[in-house]
Amino acid sequence: MGVLTPSCVTARDGRIYAFGNALSYSTSVPSEVYFLVVSNQNPSQTLDDLSWTLVNAVPTTGYAEIKYADILGFHNPNHYSCTIDDKGVFSIIFKDDIYNVKGGLQFQPSPAGTSGTGTWKNITIPLDYKWTPLHFTELFNFKDAQGMNTLMHATVEGVNDVRVGALDPTTMTMNQGLTPWNIVRSTQKTLVV
Repeated sequence: MGVLTPSCVTARDGRIYAFGNALSYSTSVPSEVYFLVVSNQNPSQTLDDLSWTLVNAVPTTGYAEIKYADILGFHNPNHYSCTIDDKGVFSIIFKDDIYNVKGGLQFQPSPAGTSGTGTWKNITIPLDYKWTPLHFTELFNFKDAQGMNTLMHATVEGVNDVRVGALDPTTMTMNQGLTPWNIVRSTQKTLVV
């Protein structure tokens, strides 16, 4: 597959997951693929025993265009966010300020005991979805009252506001509240050490 450069890295249950794009040389004409790799269980803190296994790779054609670097070649971690849930569903969302594009991908593994390698799906992020540049962002999974995983995204906007979005799994669209959650400054506490 060549050199692998991850766009986003996350961890769960003692394993590291990395997503990125690379050139595949499996045919006479190289083609770009997205890849998801997983580390061995509980690598040591020195990473001397770190090894990787390919979970899945898919040609990029037909999927959201996620690049691992900005126009200057520098990775901006505020423009990517990824997570993996307890069922092995990996999600990544991104935004590109240069082209004003937002989107994402989700890898859903085949259910245990069935054949197949899993399915990739695009995540749609509407143009009016607020995700301002240079602010902190987090993608995470939240279990609802029925125990179902809900993919959520939170991003800081300004000093006191947090915007929250959630994935509609039927339409694969991130939906966001119309107004941000406002954290009133008078309720903030200062920790003195």
